[in-house]
Amino acid sequence: MSNRHAFRDLRAHVPHRDDCEVGAGTIGAPSDEPFPGYDDLTVTQLRVAFHRLTQAELDACADYERHHLNREAVLTKLRYLHVAQPWPGYDSMGESEIIERLRQADLKTITRVRNYERRFGRRPHIHGAALHMQRDLLGQDASQTASADPRGLASHAGV
Repeated sequence: MSNRHAFRDLRAHVPHRDDCEVGAGTIGAPSDEPFPGYDDLTVTQLRVAFHRLTQAELDACADYERHHLNREAVLTKLRYLHVAQPWPGYDSMGESEIIERLRQADLKTITRVRNYERRFGRRPHIHGAALHMQRDLLGQDASQTASADPRGLASHAGV
């Protein structure tokens, strides 16, 4: 029956609520916070903060979280946000550099950038520019199709 008391003692030291205010000890590995104040933030505050981070910074947060509090709600959010950048080095590029590259991009790349920026919400200017470029390209495709078929039947294939 002494095991029962051992588990009770262990439970007192293991965080079991998603909204723990402060980190409670370490399990091992990375000991430096991924960014200043990380351990002082609640799960809700972390979920908001993660949107401002690059993929590399999110990876650091995931490593730190797994080796410290290991909160499932935090790890789930980090998994959701972990996606491939639209192209290598994207996160380290400036807004004007990205927008310039988008001017030469195809619809697939523009859509990928728009979806990436919408997911993170870090750079609304890029998201807006990608949205306008996407609409312009889609509008061009529709007008090209209509001009190739003066009767406007292209959208009604097989009719």
